[in-house]
Amino acid sequence: FAVGLMVLQILMYFAVLFAYILLSPAGAMGRFFFPGLPALVILIFYGLAQWVGLLGRWINQRTAARGLTAVTTVLMAILAAVALFGYLAPAYAPPPTWDESDLAAVSHPVDVQFASLVKLRGYNIDRQTVTAAGMIEVELYWEVLNQPPGDYWLFVHLIDDVDALVAQRDTHPALGKFPSSQWRPGDRFVDTISLPVPATAYPSTAALQIGLYEPGAYRLPVSAADGTALGDAFVLNDITITAAEDGLLPNSSDLNFGPYVRLLSYEYNTREVNLGEDIEITLRWEMLQRDLDGQVSQVVVTSADGSWRKWSDNSLQKRRPPEGEGNIIVDVHSIGLNDGATPGTYEISILLIDFFTQNRANIVAEDGHWIDNELKLSPIRVIDPTATSASTDP
Repeated sequence: FAVGLMVLQILMYFAVLFAYILLSPAGAMGRFFFPGLPALVILIFYGLAQWVGLLGRWINQRTAARGLTAVTTVLMAILAAVALFGYLAPAYAPPPTWDESDLAAVSHPVDVQFASLVKLRGYNIDRQTVTAAGMIEVELYWEVLNQPPGDYWLFVHLIDDVDALVAQRDTHPALGKFPSSQWRPGDRFVDTISLPVPATAYPSTAALQIGLYEPGAYRLPVSAADGTALGDAFVLNDITITAAEDGLLPNSSDLNFGPYVRLLSYEYNTREVNLGEDIEITLRWEMLQRDLDGQVSQVVVTSADGSWRKWSDNSLQKRRPPEGEGNIIVDVHSIGLNDGATPGTYEISILLIDFFTQNRANIVAEDGHWIDNELKLSPIRVIDPTATSASTDP
């Protein structure tokens, strides 16, 4: 009975973990299985102990039990040592240091100061061109001048040619392994940051910039070696963002919205919209089934602060091509930037909604788990042409 109860406990927590993996956008969370580990450990040792009975036919049963205990203990000690020194220690090791010989090999030597606390002495960028869903890796060579009064955060931002934030990463220096509160004058270290570019990033030229800031407060001022003020962020380089490599459709995508449709691409008529005009978003869907009754594509435009919101709904059933004329739906949405809209950055997102239940379709990953029920596209910028023309008048 006890063995069966432990097996039931293991199966129950495995089912909980498996269901969470399928339903949660966060993916696998092994800690949810922790309550089942005691039963699993006991059963493992129970299974190993069965060998004692078998070996007891040829050798003393007490000797076999002691041998099993010794072997199990040694293997567990080896596993603990491998986990500690092979995985945990490297993961939490401080960042590498550098000297002048290392600096000579840096592709972009600079002398940029952040307040009176730290200097950026050089940096490397692994690429100048990145495709949507790609990754940019940056190496920053820091030299500490004075001990900071607390913990500052490092930001790495990718700002495109319409001044919209394409990608960002905000973290403690060295991903938390060397926070600024531990810095001391004379410290030199290399900070490596990977910046993922969204799969929906629009082709453009973007500025890769970095800075340090006090969370919820201020950014550190940046200055050149001669004291010239550079603002509160330092631009490392321009990065060219290109569309997906197949190039068959603008801003190619491959995202399933439930069992209904797959988003193949999206396109804007412009990314810089005059106040009062319309933004036109063209979506291309591949039908995964013919029956799309009640399935409504919704495009939502939201101001950066969330105070303004407007959307457009289209029935996919009505936009299906006739039978025998393919399975691609061209879905065009037009939304007016008026009715209280103000200049600034606006986010655009896509949803697929069941008209009858108002439930959202989940975006499904290749491995079958649910990612989210809303897809954010590249942001746009709304400008006031009258203000622009007035500022250019003599």
